[in-house]
Amino acid sequence: MNIVKDKKKKPGTTLYRIQYKADGKRRRKWFNTKKEAQDFASTREAEHKVFGESLADLAADERRKLILAHNLASEHGIDLFQLVSANVDQCAIKGNRLLSELMWDFSDSLKTEELEEVSIKALDQTVSTFANFKDLNVGDIKRDNILEFLNHNGWATNTKRRMRVELHRFFEWAVEKRYCADNPTSMTKREISRLIGRYEPSPITTFTPDEVRALLHSCRKLYPALLPYYVIGIFCGVRPKEITGRGKGDGILWKNDLPRNEWNMNGYVCLETNKVHVRFAKTHVARMIDIHPNAHAWLQLGGTLPVPTTNLRNRRKQIEADANVESPQNIMRHTFASYHAEFFRHETDLKNAMGHSQGSTVLYRHYKDVSVTPDEAKEFWNIFP
Repeated sequence: MNIVKDKKKKPGTTLYRIQYKADGKRRRKWFNTKKEAQDFASTREAEHKVFGESLADLAADERRKLILAHNLASEHGIDLFQLVSANVDQCAIKGNRLLSELMWDFSDSLKTEELEEVSIKALDQTVSTFANFKDLNVGDIKRDNILEFLNHNGWATNTKRRMRVELHRFFEWAVEKRYCADNPTSMTKREISRLIGRYEPSPITTFTPDEVRALLHSCRKLYPALLPYYVIGIFCGVRPKEITGRGKGDGILWKNDLPRNEWNMNGYVCLETNKVHVRFAKTHVARMIDIHPNAHAWLQLGGTLPVPTTNLRNRRKQIEADANVESPQNIMRHTFASYHAEFFRHETDLKNAMGHSQGSTVLYRHYKDVSVTPDEAKEFWNIFP
């Protein structure tokens, strides 16, 4: 420790300063006389030799209590460190529970969250599959157990990555509920790529302009009430579940059917302002989407909103069979994004319509190589009844 004489000699100020380190940090202390500074330095140096740095920097009363506790534990043959560690672990973590027991509690917790039914089923199925593979105490599950499960069945890389995300959500819940100390599925992006595999982007499929015409005409012929479902999905990029809702009265309606005081509480289609308001979005962030002239013309033909969901899946199959068109998952949304990107070339407007954040790279990663020609894009946005 260095004793430094203060150069400023003002009345009432201290004259000597000591600089030293405590807990890895630089500290300073001031004294009125050099003798006081020297006494402090010599006392602290002696205490360091006896107690070590961590105890020497404690207040004398605190140090005395620690020494008394240590002496008392030693008299009874108790290792104080093991005793404290055991108590901390016991307080922090609840008793060990089997994965097969906790997965039901986890499933119940999901029902209180604003999740789509398909997401809840996927989470339940993944946790159940893991429990059937190896039913361990949740607190004993390590990363090796996770990797063994993901790699044992020959699943595709994207499937394994998705299942890791779903298991991550389960273990986040388990940590929050104190059934385990940490999340064994936590990995960096580099570790995920090395241990599970690199993400393999799925091919983006879109309807051709002729397929869009065929679908809309078949819909008008077989089930005209479903026409807004296809128009809003294909020409506005709204997700099917955002159109129909989740059975809780949260589907998209005609704005004219809503009382004025409920305009900001529901999703709706407004032909006066040419807007679709998506209120109950997948990302839980409401958005407004422009209705383009061709979509406006199709919506003027009528149809039922909210979309009737009774036998919707079977009716869609009949429409697609009549139109001789295949309809993979999310193809309506992919069609909208692909033709919008090629024709309007306005990334900000497209992100707003899709419900992506402005910093999102989804559009670039998924649609930069989509083979939609300028002529097809022009034809698509000129499909009228």
